[in-house]
Amino acid sequence: MDKSTVVIALALACALVATATPFAKQTAIRGHVTDTGKAAIAGVHVKATNEKTKASISTETNADGDFSLSNLHAGIYDVTFVKDGFEFLLYPHVTVKKAEVVSLNVTVNRSSYTPPK
Repeated sequence: MDKSTVVIALALACALVATATPFAKQTAIRGHVTDTGKAAIAGVHVKATNEKTKASISTETNADGDFSLSNLHAGIYDVTFVKDGFEFLLYPHVTVKKAEVVSLNVTVNRSSYTPPK
């Protein structure tokens, strides 16, 4: 191989690595929260707690009822959903594997529940 062929091959290899990186799979829990009428619910506090380490991460659903808990460590999580005017909801023992995105779409019931402050 001549020098120009090596340079081109190296440039192509670098380009492939650079474009592959953004598509690497994340370890995450993502989903959608609706009420029993299928309406999206914004502002639901979503919290995932690792059963082994007790480390937790939380977020709130957006205006479309969507949430994403990203950059999790592989493990088993208890996931809770809390919002004034809705029942407390717990999804226990959600298993998350490395480089896996778990989909968790939930329906919450309206109620007079008010979470403790």
